[in-house]
Amino acid sequence: MSRVDDIFNGPLKRALTATTVSSHGFGATGGAGVATVRTTSAIISQIGGVTRTRAALAGQSLAPTHDIFGNANTSRYTQGANTTVYYVLGVDAAGSVAVVQGTFAGQNLVPPVTAGVGALANSGTSFVGDGGIPNLPEGFAPFGLMKVVAGGSGSFNPGTTGLDAAGLTFTFWDINLIPEGRP
Repeated sequence: MSRVDDIFNGPLKRALTATTVSSHGFGATGGAGVATVRTTSAIISQIGGVTRTRAALAGQSLAPTHDIFGNANTSRYTQGANTTVYYVLGVDAAGSVAVVQGTFAGQNLVPPVTAGVGALANSGTSFVGDGGIPNLPEGFAPFGLMKVVAGGSGSFNPGTTGLDAAGLTFTFWDINLIPEGRP
């Protein structure tokens, strides 16, 4: 019998148990200076083997809700000139939306220090961003991918900067899984 509980490989289990199954028209909300995204139809997802429907988004903020380490975290950085960053949006079983801001190539990252053994393991550790597509926290099914290219005069503050700002190029994709590589 095929059961989710029979899958022991964590990454494989997450990929198979949190996906969207619809094309939902992910893109900019539209309008001068507007800093939100929308879907043109409902988001149908399968999370933990159960099909769920989330109503279409009309004006979803791009302010990050989670960091690239999967922690609930509303901090963000302003994407500077001459950088490319991917942003992933996902939905959970309750219909809540997660936004994860990726990294740009060469960005210095320090993981959050947690209590206990994690604090000792992460103490003084840093990583370098690769400009890749970030993962969503466990339990969220991806539905939207946005690529922001900031030119020589552009900068992007997610949740604040309008999606029509000069010096920025935006590309949107409907996704069902986190893509392999960069589109």
